[in-house]
Amino acid sequence: MVFIDTHVLLWLFDKKPNFLSKRSIGLLENNSIIYSPIVELELQYLFEVKKIKSRPFTLIAELEETINLQLSTSAFNSVIQHSIKNSWTRDPFDRIITADAQLNRSYLITADKLIQKHYRKALI
Repeated sequence: MVFIDTHVLLWLFDKKPNFLSKRSIGLLENNSIIYSPIVELELQYLFEVKKIKSRPFTLIAELEETINLQLSTSAFNSVIQHSIKNSWTRDPFDRIITADAQLNRSYLITADKLIQKHYRKALI
């Protein structure tokens, strides 16, 4: 399995894989693609502040259909407890998304340089 960050989900929805490395594309093509539930909340926030035009449900439903996007099944309490250790950022979305990937010992595809610096399995 491979986790994706919020902006990667948006790139996949917009069909912009050219933003991703060949390695990331290979991981996406050969693994289950997972998103943390907090991604849906971040998408809702982006929709409310008019940074994206589509509602989260629309984005996620299409990607569930087209690329078999799947929701993480990690226990929320475990993810939160692990995210507390990610004190390298104040961003709660980044902390939780990264913690979910860490708990699953999975790659996290993200362009976020801070996440890449602190999580060895993060890549773009």
